[in-house]
Amino acid sequence: MTDMLAHSLIRLPCFAGQQVCIAKINQESNNTCFTVTLQGHKQPSYIAKFGSESIAFKAIYRLFENVTSSVVYHDSHWLVVEFIEGVQLATAHLSIQEKLTLVGQLASTIHRSKISEHLMPVSAVDIANSLLIAVNPIEREYKLIKHILDAQRISDSDQGLANCHGDLNFNNVILDKFGQAKAIDFEFACLAPIEYELAMCLTVNGCISRNAIESILKGYAAPIDTDLLEAYLPICAVINYLWYLQFQKSDKNYKQQIKSQWHLIERLIV
Repeated sequence: MTDMLAHSLIRLPCFAGQQVCIAKINQESNNTCFTVTLQGHKQPSYIAKFGSESIAFKAIYRLFENVTSSVVYHDSHWLVVEFIEGVQLATAHLSIQEKLTLVGQLASTIHRSKISEHLMPVSAVDIANSLLIAVNPIEREYKLIKHILDAQRISDSDQGLANCHGDLNFNNVILDKFGQAKAIDFEFACLAPIEYELAMCLTVNGCISRNAIESILKGYAAPIDTDLLEAYLPICAVINYLWYLQFQKSDKNYKQQIKSQWHLIERLIV
């Protein structure tokens, strides 16, 4: 399958007359992605994403074009965007507080964009309950998670919605050569309350201290319902935990993430 996609990729009109080298990207995604490097270049020039949602992704990238890659080509199957030269925030030589402040700034920019018809509203509690049914963890964990979700009184429909990236972990943020934070991988882009986005960012990066919350709010620099943000924290930790547990069935590289998210859950319910 990968060989067939690779052959299809190099025949796209945007690469006509060019010699390219392609490599599959191993990532947490429902879509198959490749880097495309032009002959004579050391760094990749493009990222190509294959999937039936290409048209929708194209619209999303256009929507967020000031904080992500520029679209080079798209059709009903392929989306090709420029490769962002830089370093992942996860490996940048910055403190956790500095990283969270940058992500807060990035989230604020994303949330100010015009509401997109291509994004679907999501309910954090519904996502968590669906994952709980699908994953069906061991009894002790199931009971604790079910207790957390049943105790929640959050009504997503009562909150204002904004365009959200959905997964602003430090690996999905690139510091470009100009020092600007750029977002990649919009696999989980959605319409949701801004507090959900920030809570997801904090938990997926393992940062739930008071100092961490203050750092992301410093970067966000706009009014936030902090009570709602904190109410979302355990739900987001549950979503992350169950998501990693689900992928653990096919990829054994998530042990540390699973352990980390469960530790957050236990801390948040004390």
